[in-house]
Amino acid sequence: MQGRSSVEMCVREGYRAIALEDLNVKGMMSNSRLAPHIADAGIGGLLQKIRYKAGETGLKIIEIPRFYASSKTCPDCGEKNEIGSRERWTCSSCGVRHDRDQAAARNIKDAAWGMLLVVEAPSSSEEAQKNLDELGAKDVERLVRERKRLGGSQAH
Repeated sequence: MQGRSSVEMCVREGYRAIALEDLNVKGMMSNSRLAPHIADAGIGGLLQKIRYKAGETGLKIIEIPRFYASSKTCPDCGEKNEIGSRERWTCSSCGVRHDRDQAAARNIKDAAWGMLLVVEAPSSSEEAQKNLDELGAKDVERLVRERKRLGGSQAH
């Protein structure tokens, strides 16, 4: 139910894609402190449902590479910070204070925009998927920097 309603909302709102962070759910489940919370949230099942429903509706799935430092990269200046497990942190470069989850969400959105441009530029869907599959964390970082430099679009 949760995957279907999320995808239906995206279709209704006119979104072209859904950005998902490529989480190592299996690895997270091996952590005894995280496992109960991950299992309770049903993250693995939710991601599976979203992928399935997106395929049915034609929405693109943009998967942000697992090793992209979404939660410790400053969404304002792009500096990578050592933040440990803190919920809030201050960027060592620009001094802006961030909430870990909000910073990750902004970085994932920016990365998805850059990756969406890579997907939509080629002439065929096979070529677009190949381009997307070949993007690694460093490529995503480069796309985000370029998008910030150009000012980026806020449209969905």
